[in-house]
Amino acid sequence: MKKEILRNISVAAAVIAAAACGTTVKVGTDNPKQRIPTQQEADSLVIAMAGGAQGRSIAIVEGEKVIGLVPNADSAKVRCVTIVDQKGTWTVTDSFSMPCGDENGLPFTGLTDSVCVRQLGADRYITYSEQRGDGANVQRTVVAYSPATLAINAVSFNGKVVKDGKYKGTSNKNVLTGTDRPEMAWIIQRLESYPDLVFQSEGEIMSEQAIEWWLSKNPKALTSSTRITFGQLPAESSLAALYEKSKKEKGDKFYAAQVDTDEYAMVIAKNRSTGQYLLAWVEPQCKNKKTDRLLNSVYFSNGSYLTMFYYKGKTTFTYRLNLANGTLQR
Repeated sequence: MKKEILRNISVAAAVIAAAACGTTVKVGTDNPKQRIPTQQEADSLVIAMAGGAQGRSIAIVEGEKVIGLVPNADSAKVRCVTIVDQKGTWTVTDSFSMPCGDENGLPFTGLTDSVCVRQLGADRYITYSEQRGDGANVQRTVVAYSPATLAINAVSFNGKVVKDGKYKGTSNKNVLTGTDRPEMAWIIQRLESYPDLVFQSEGEIMSEQAIEWWLSKNPKALTSSTRITFGQLPAESSLAALYEKSKKEKGDKFYAAQVDTDEYAMVIAKNRSTGQYLLAWVEPQCKNKKTDRLLNSVYFSNGSYLTMFYYKGKTTFTYRLNLANGTLQR
């Protein structure tokens, strides 16, 4: 559905503009009453006539016209207007709203790039970047609008807030058509050039989803659970790749390995007969070896029982996890 909307965006824009505006009066450049607005006047006109606000309105003076772009405060849409002087009266001659990004309900938080008018291929485009977020999730969209064709072109990054002021996620470029066009190629290059955006691969996304699923199914794993629900890992996931690079322990029916990332200490198992990967254990990575629990090593002790050996300060303890049925002994 998103593909279809974005594929037909130029046609839809023209139809909506015609329906919204009705008959327009064109004013020639030799009309003595026609005025060329100042930038300050253009800013005020867009705010007054397009429902914009300070910091959420874009006004570009193109000859005798004012082109206004107003991102919606609460949805991933932008309102596009054209304002001209008709016999001494500023008049909106084109007005329509179009989607520009995946709709995820995030509120507008600001423009993140300088607004420019640039030549991309055969047409001139107004380009800008906007950001939406709720403190945990973020969407950044690079937009190129053609006043000549009324076409909105956009590519979005959707992700989550991580440490050091960065965001981790993916773009929607793979579900869009026409990404080889000059304007789309420029948008993608610009989006991928931001140093604070960390783009994940499909394998990394699979792994993140598997970890989130495991944590949701085992909320008391570190405290009182006596049985663990394992999650399956796709062979294409980044965790499966990490497992293959890790030191493995051999049991009767499974191989197993401890896999560590910056965020988590995990146990990944592989069924010896089917080759299926299992996410068997996930816990937060140790931050302080003097006070926090540290998963130090894993080894098979009997059949399918995997022993997980821990340090906590100067003490040690073990868990025994049965990879055949999920039974956990503390």
